[in-house]
Amino acid sequence: GRTKLRLAKLSKGAMAGEMAFYTGAARTASIVAVEDSRVQILHRDALLRMRTEHPSLATRFDHMVIRKLAGSLERTNTLIATLG
Repeated sequence: GRTKLRLAKLSKGAMAGEMAFYTGAARTASIVAVEDSRVQILHRDALLRMRTEHPSLATRFDHMVIRKLAGSLERTNTLIATLG
């Protein structure tokens, strides 16, 4: 079987799967809820529709994802520098 490794603890309002969402690549991790949770799923076609019907909202969403990815990259760079 596959070894389970906890990579992160997500809090209310957290976003996950954004890299695969934008690139279309396969996800590299799965999410398992340890308590009752409610999730919202944004499908790619819904974002495309949002770009047409509500472009400013789609832009705000993209900026939110960019900030999250930038933070993740910054943490990864710090970890690599610490290990190197």
